[in-house]
Amino acid sequence: MITAKSEALSLASKILAKYVRNGQPMAKDVLGKVKTGGYVIFEITPAYFTSWDYAELVSQSKSLQNAVMS
Repeated sequence: MITAKSEALSLASKILAKYVRNGQPMAKDVLGKVKTGGYVIFEITPAYFTSWDYAELVSQSKSLQNAVMS
């Protein structure tokens, strides 16, 4: 949980910039709630991160399709 208000406001601003269009009233309301403690910010730091790359699978699939169609 982020307890420092300045850090919480900074993170809330970044999140809002990513997901809410500029000038939306919701952004102002959320920042106001963060300032007063009505909303809290939690930062999640993963211990492990992975991603999947299907490019090799697609190339194998195309090779198989070409072999079957030949």
